[in-house]
Amino acid sequence: MKNFLKQKMWKKKRRITKKKSIFTSLCIIILLMIGSGCYPVKNNLKQDQSSPPDRLFASIQTISDGDTVTVRAESNYVHPEENLSIKKGSLLKVRLLLLDTPESVGPNAGMPFGKEASDFAKRTLSNKTVELEFDEGEKQDHYGRYLAYLYVDGKSFQEMVLREGMGIVRYVQEPNTRYLQEFLNAEKEASEQNKGVWSLPNYAVSQVGYNEVTGNGLSNSFKEDISKDNVMDFFKEAAIDWLKN
Repeated sequence: MKNFLKQKMWKKKRRITKKKSIFTSLCIIILLMIGSGCYPVKNNLKQDQSSPPDRLFASIQTISDGDTVTVRAESNYVHPEENLSIKKGSLLKVRLLLLDTPESVGPNAGMPFGKEASDFAKRTLSNKTVELEFDEGEKQDHYGRYLAYLYVDGKSFQEMVLREGMGIVRYVQEPNTRYLQEFLNAEKEASEQNKGVWSLPNYAVSQVGYNEVTGNGLSNSFKEDISKDNVMDFFKEAAIDWLKN
């Protein structure tokens, strides 16, 4: 009888020990899952309602010139409507939509206001967290650069550049024209005040490019994207200038 009771107590103790072991193992597994992000944990952070859900948060890494930057994605991003996903930590070279600033690097470096535009971008964007917004058309150009609108401190950087006369509206291609009218208004404001590129007579041509400061020909910054609507007018003016000389 005594041995029977001892055996029964031993079995009971063993069951308790086994349950504790299972419970401990489960706790360890749950903790590991939480640490790896596999277990659903309530996020106490609230999304900033002032930021549209279709924007990508990123940090500025390098600034090539006034209209081209490299950023690091600060969050995973999936476009709400199109097949575009960007992983957190990815480095993206970004060409700003609907904007062209004079060249400060490359074969066309040294254009008037190129350095000023680049310096403006560096002063405004260096060490900043920004937001990128994509339009309805192509998301990348033929160089693999992402095409986007950029916001810093809640303001459109493209509008800031245009309003300061550090660039012009250019490379207008439907349907990437969501803010075209706003940009044209900012450009007009700078033009009327003769700011930046607009302070040099006949230098900047909206939606076309930049003329040489001296001479009547096209500068190297003019490319094949001259629009059909204004190309004839441009060559008419160039022919008149040539005849005058």
